[in-house]
Formats: sequence, structure tokens, C-alpha cells
Amino acid sequence: MTKVPGSPEPIEITAERTEYLQGNDVYEADGSVVVVQGRRRLTADHMTLFMLSGTMVATGHVHLSDPLTETFADRLELNVNTEMGVIVNGRLFVKESNTLVTGRLLQRFSETHYRGKEGSFTNCDANEGQVPAWRFTFKDLDLNLGERLFLNDTWFCINDHPILKLPTFAYPIQTSRKS
Repeated sequence: MTKVPGSPEPIEITAERTEYLQGNDVYEADGSVVVVQGRRRLTADHMTLFMLSGTMVATGHVHLSDPLTETFADRLELNVNTEMGVIVNGRLFVKESNTLVTGRLLQRFSETHYRGKEGSFTNCDANEGQVPAWRFTFKDLDLNLGERLFLNDTWFCINDHPILKLPTFAYPIQTSRKS
């Protein structure tokens, strides 16, 4: 267990190979990396944790799980103190609303606020690797969990065939029941 300055909870790092570079105050981990901080768990092929800034960079089969979401990416940069980060070539699955957002680039501003570039959004079930029955593709996305998402330069697609072009689109994303 290690404590990052400014971090609310200690971080546990396990991997096939872990190295602490004392002069730079950096942890490097390779092979079956698992990082646990409170209720957040990350797995990846490689991870670097910069202790002074609290920045964690994970690459290769990245999977980040927290109480609200599951994130999969080629690369993830996450500040363990602020929860802000960048997801490259990623998928964000919101558990409670069955929402799947993909994007070339997803910015994480908090556990509930994201912005995205060049991706898709759906609430339609589809198995891994299958095309959902419907989805919206977008150029820009602003997502606030528990509120709504806004899409710009949007296409409504059925079975991956563009049907309707929408300049902007808003969709409610509820993460709790309301009466």
C-alpha cells in the first residue's frame, strides 16, 4: 500500500513486476497490473504512477471499475486525487442506466461528468463485438450522469446504417429512480 500526497485513500499496486524509482518518486508496474484505491479498481498491462502529481498512466487492455461505471481503453491517464483523466479509444458503460458510450477520446472531469470526441452512444443491449440495434454516432458529447447527455453533429443509426442527421441532440441519462 502506498499513499499519494493529496489522495483521500491509499493505493494498492500488484503486478508481475513492480519498481519504485525513488529519485523520481514514481511507481512502474508491468504484467497483470491491478491497482485498487477504495472502491475503484484498475487492471492493465502497464501502469506508471507519478506520486507528486497523483497522475496514473495505464496502457494495454485497460479496465477501470468504480461504483457507477466500467471503462475499457487502450490508454487511460487518471489523476488519483481529482478523478479527472483522459480515456483514449475507450468504452464507458454506465451500469444503472445500461448506457454505452464509445469514443476516440473521452475526458473524465469527475465520476459523473465526461466529454467525448468521435464516438457513439446507445442504451440498447448488444453482446461484445455485436452492433446494437440502434445507436447515435457523434462528433462531440457532453455527458452528466443522472442528468442528460448532449450530442453534436449526430447521426441516428439502425443496425449501423445512418438514418437521420441531427445537428444537436439531448437525451436523459437517469441513474436513479424518480417519481
